[in-house]
Amino acid sequence: MYGAGWEVLNGSKLNALLRTTAEGSEDMKISLRRLLPEYATWPIRHGAESDWGRFLKASEVVDCLRPVGGESSLQDLLLIPAVCLRQIRLC
Repeated sequence: MYGAGWEVLNGSKLNALLRTTAEGSEDMKISLRRLLPEYATWPIRHGAESDWGRFLKASEVVDCLRPVGGESSLQDLLLIPAVCLRQIRLC
C-alpha cells in the first residue's frame, strides 16, 4: 500500500490513520509495516515517480484499506428479498 511521500490521493491519510491506530491494533500495526517507503527513500533510483506510479498501479498497489472477509456476507445479502431486508432494518 502507498503511504506518505507518493503523489496519490490517500497515501498520507492512510499513513496517518495507521500511525494513529497501530498502538491499539495488531492488524493496523502490521498494515503500517507494509506501507511502501516514501518515493524519496525508494531503494531503486532508476525511473521517475510517475513511471513507478504506473507500474505500482498496474500491480494493484492501493492507497486505501481493503475489507477482508465480507465478500460472502455481501453476496448473501444480495440474495435476500428487499421486503425481508426492510424488516431487519438493513435497507
